[in-house]
Amino acid sequence: MTEELQAFLANVDPTFAKYAEGLVENGMSSLEDLKLCGAEDFQFLKIPIFHWKRILKSVKTQEEPSAAAAEAGGSQPNETSQKGEVGSGRAALKVVATSSSSLENSVRQRVIEFYKLYNPERAEDSGAIDQLLKKYAGRTEALFQDLEHKYVLGETAEHSTIRKPTKKVTQSSRVTEGLANIYMSSLRGLEQSFEFPKFHTPLLNPVDFEAKPMVLLMGQYSVGKTSFIKYLLKRDFPGIRIGPEPTTDCFQAVMHGNTERNLPGNAACMDNTKPFKTLSKFGMGFMNKFNVSEVPAPILESISFIDSPGILSGEKQRVGRSYEFHKIVEWFAYKADRIILLFDAHKLDISDELKLALDCLKGHDDKVKVILNKADQISNQQLLRVYGALMWSLGKVFKTPEVLRVYVGSFWDKEYANPHNEDVFDAESADLLSDLRSLPRHSATRKINEFVKRTRRLKVHLLIIKHLRSQFGWFGKSKTQTKVLANLGSMFREIAQKNNLNLTDFPHPNKFRTQIEKFPINKFPKIKKDVIPALDKILNEEVPKLMEDMQKGDDGIEETGAAHNPFAGTGEEKDAAVSASHGWIVDSVMKASYDIKFHSLELNGGKASGMQVMNSMLQSGLQRDTLKAVWDLADIDRDGKMDHEEFALCLYLIDHVKKGLKLPPTLPVRMVPPGKRNLLEFS
Repeated sequence: MTEELQAFLANVDPTFAKYAEGLVENGMSSLEDLKLCGAEDFQFLKIPIFHWKRILKSVKTQEEPSAAAAEAGGSQPNETSQKGEVGSGRAALKVVATSSSSLENSVRQRVIEFYKLYNPERAEDSGAIDQLLKKYAGRTEALFQDLEHKYVLGETAEHSTIRKPTKKVTQSSRVTEGLANIYMSSLRGLEQSFEFPKFHTPLLNPVDFEAKPMVLLMGQYSVGKTSFIKYLLKRDFPGIRIGPEPTTDCFQAVMHGNTERNLPGNAACMDNTKPFKTLSKFGMGFMNKFNVSEVPAPILESISFIDSPGILSGEKQRVGRSYEFHKIVEWFAYKADRIILLFDAHKLDISDELKLALDCLKGHDDKVKVILNKADQISNQQLLRVYGALMWSLGKVFKTPEVLRVYVGSFWDKEYANPHNEDVFDAESADLLSDLRSLPRHSATRKINEFVKRTRRLKVHLLIIKHLRSQFGWFGKSKTQTKVLANLGSMFREIAQKNNLNLTDFPHPNKFRTQIEKFPINKFPKIKKDVIPALDKILNEEVPKLMEDMQKGDDGIEETGAAHNPFAGTGEEKDAAVSASHGWIVDSVMKASYDIKFHSLELNGGKASGMQVMNSMLQSGLQRDTLKAVWDLADIDRDGKMDHEEFALCLYLIDHVKKGLKLPPTLPVRMVPPGKRNLLEFS
């Protein structure tokens, strides 16, 4: 039957004969089986769509002459045909039965192959497969659509709108849940009563505590902000526009989603699963310039990005905006876990609007990192001068004794224009990616830090209001308000000394004066005696208790080291070393294929357990000694688990061996995932 398929495919196109073996493996044993296939089956048969369309067209072309011949034969009845009517009927029934059996076997084989990829245990359960085939009898296309929804998109077709993914409970999630409970029960009501959001930051919602770490990208136009996101995602995303002119004219949040879609600003702010609800206070002018792009990219499962409009230097842009750019930046800066400022090596000037936006980052200096992009396009001598000029310019804006971390390189998906500093650029890129990957691990710690800062600000705010209210008598309230607000500086010092506080915890007197003038101070509610002690208890007892719980870890003692190689037997294990080279040998096409398998596993903290990976590796049919050697090379951080990069390397090495090639004794740098190169020493 293989020869029949090969002959037919070669007749369509000589290069198509290679598909015959794959068709037979998937249960297609004859031309009749091909007639039962649909237009969407190319996904499971791994045949390019345009080739598949030509094959199906040729199948239909063959069917038409056969039907015409049958009709011509039927128009000339004779005695022989009448005598053979019963026999031909039996033959027809036999053909139908054979065809039906062939179809069922073909569909069964495709289901088994699908399960082998996405649910290996179910592939061995013939009873469950029989029930599935019976349920979807005559509806093959619907069967595979539902399987794709369940295993690829993570939802069933019938309940895709109401099914919620189950969340793994970890110690970090318990900590964030504890913070949310404290805030909602003890702090939110106080903030509302004393207008705290009007003086500092907006009210929080439970989703703000559950949100993934957020990275805010800022810079002038055409410095590579959008290209940087594409570089990290390894793909395009809805709404992407890249060019030398100012292209990104709105704030765009790039987040994880099961399918690609673009949410307008108003819809995104109404979504209770996203931390953007309080952005609605900036009005329709901003809502029309904000959207959320959802993409099924692996990195977005643990981190989100905010792409901001490119900043120009002209007065016209600042005046022409329909919203206050610096206030939006201030809002995102408070929410962000990391703020990345991008500069082009060819234009380092800091415009008025950029300086105003950078001023809004004060108080968030610990979140700021800087990228000097497109550094591969200038010479070494020019790079020295540009780096010095950038540090001088930043020193005028960020007036701190600490020097900001500046990553130098070319952060996009193209080769270096000049490879003279490629080792430096590779090292800088690895450092930056390592920093971004550390954000999910430290997310709970950052949320505690921000929660403590917010609680301290609320305490100071209440003490200020309490002191100001005590200055009012029965009469002359407007004159009293003017008098007490004229001398806020000395009043703040008095409050700080009385309550053993530091003056740095207080707002700037002039800024606070402009804000409080809008409110009649005597109308604020009276602060009860137990409010301040309750805040002290939160800061001194409840938050430290959460910190103590977090330090215990998720599962007690972590399984780490080479001893937790699931294929390990006896003998000493060697660390993977690195030899000098460039780039990653696993290209984007391979990575995408390996990622599908990786995300079909049950992940914990973005990693698959050793047992799950072992089950996937055993499907290769290789000897356990070989698989043990593969594990030793792929589990670079020696934690007994694998993330998406280590898993991709693992499958690549298995394919490498199955091609008849030998495993390297140590990993060349081209095999080391970019995110792991900082863990190894270059030999």
